[in-house]
Amino acid sequence: MKFLNNPSKGHRQILGNVLATLKDNGFVLLLQRTCLVPAEIILSAVGETVLPIHTESDLEKTFKDLKLQVICKKSDSLASTMYLLRKSPDIPYEDIVIPVIEDKYEKWVDELSEKITIASMSSDPKRIWLVSEASNNSGIIGLVNCLRQEPGGSSIR
Repeated sequence: MKFLNNPSKGHRQILGNVLATLKDNGFVLLLQRTCLVPAEIILSAVGETVLPIHTESDLEKTFKDLKLQVICKKSDSLASTMYLLRKSPDIPYEDIVIPVIEDKYEKWVDELSEKITIASMSSDPKRIWLVSEASNNSGIIGLVNCLRQEPGGSSIR
């Protein structure tokens, strides 16, 4: 969405228009200039031209205001940042994050079982996120696929 650098329209308005056409839980991939390189800073000062840039903090505040969840953020550490955003549904979910630690099942399996039971009996919608960061072959995808078939498993992510 390179057009967000258009100075005549606010990035908030353009994102609002995009969201109007996007379904709940839909995704937006956004590539945005978030800072100027030194040569651009010098040229804009010499030419007395303001180059339209939105900082990461400004963008993230706008995303929060528009109920866009930042799923992933990658920066080139030079001038641009790419965001994968998700349009949040109007239903507020309570998010529960459980870190999956390989070889330390006693630390998270009981907690997971308890949270699934609570989620299945609760009237408030909950999402249980299983996160495995230490290992590429933790088997978490297979575990989640199996758990989603169990009662209360629809809240597992």
